[in-house]
Amino acid sequence: MGCVSQSPSLGFQGLREGRSGRLDHSLSIGWLHVNLAMGEILRLPIEAEKIDAVKTAKLIHQTVTVMMKGLLHQKNRDQSWTYPFLHLIYKASNTPGVPRDMGADSLLSSKRCWSKLGEALGQWQDVKRFLALFDTKAREAVVSRLQLVTFWALYTQKGHTTPKTLFTNIASWEPLGLAVLDPATPLPEDVVKAVLMSIFCDTARLKKDLHLGRVMPPFAAPFGANVLRYGFPDCNFVFYHPNIKSKVAANGIRARRAKHFAKVYGIPGAFQSQTGLPDRTSAPKAPTSYHNTLHISTARAWSRLPFKAIIHSGPLYPSGRTNHDIVASFVADVRHEICDHSHRGDIYSATIDEEVRNLLPSFLDVLKVASEKIGLDDCTGARMYMTSRKIRLLGRWSMN
Repeated sequence: MGCVSQSPSLGFQGLREGRSGRLDHSLSIGWLHVNLAMGEILRLPIEAEKIDAVKTAKLIHQTVTVMMKGLLHQKNRDQSWTYPFLHLIYKASNTPGVPRDMGADSLLSSKRCWSKLGEALGQWQDVKRFLALFDTKAREAVVSRLQLVTFWALYTQKGHTTPKTLFTNIASWEPLGLAVLDPATPLPEDVVKAVLMSIFCDTARLKKDLHLGRVMPPFAAPFGANVLRYGFPDCNFVFYHPNIKSKVAANGIRARRAKHFAKVYGIPGAFQSQTGLPDRTSAPKAPTSYHNTLHISTARAWSRLPFKAIIHSGPLYPSGRTNHDIVASFVADVRHEICDHSHRGDIYSATIDEEVRNLLPSFLDVLKVASEKIGLDDCTGARMYMTSRKIRLLGRWSMN
């Protein structure tokens, strides 16, 4: 057969010589299918495990080839090509490019992953015929390797390269790389999960106090929470000195707030923010804190609402006379702002929508106050306040 080596075992090209054979990756999966079929017809003496290794190698090589093609043709940082590949790993997402942290239930099963392969690789007849060569056992054996290589290709490969180079890099840089790229090496399920979920916060370390972890204080101004004190009855930690007019006092407020935020939300040893606000999140590193830009992202999403839409939407409270479609659309806009535009802190949180809805009443209350201050009879006037967020101005607002 033109595609099968007669070496002791078959694996990924470029790996350890003693344990890996050679697979001619220049052959398309269509030709590979033909060669395998001819081998059966001619009853060539090729061991089943070698054929399985060839199929595994070719499937992952083909997946990486398609991914590198997407990376090569990426324009204006448009990463929409990555979405089908993320969906091979994670069950749900906050936005198409940001997976959702659902704890132990975050990852796709081998069966569901396999059902999505056609979408990722392309709904071509050759692809369909090739995927049909894998029985249930072979699918379960390859999925964990496929997901790990996909994970590394998505999050560690920043520029176009060949699959061979990527495999070499994985083998050199990733502690689990050699094992993943050797079909003969078993992969413990818990080890695979640990890698694939390493982009998420360690939720086991979440503090259990009411005001700690992911719970955010209510709005005290149209752009955020109270800057003079923490804002929870059970933790009314004070950030300020009575004289907030001086620059020194404003800097003191900022420093005390940053220190308290680091204690409340920061992950020890990881959180580096000098302001207490979330650090930028960049996978495969996990977020450095449990909070995100919930307040300012809510304000920004509100400021983009069309003028007429704001007037005619009516109240956006999560109960009573709510227009549920408008609320759902607004919550989705805030989530999009947090995850795709801000991209700071725990963008993977599964509770973002709930948190936005919980903060809406306090947000609308301060918008009403803002409208009264500028003499308007509706809450649209608060948009004028979005341009200034200096600590002294926020402090004066909080004292009024």
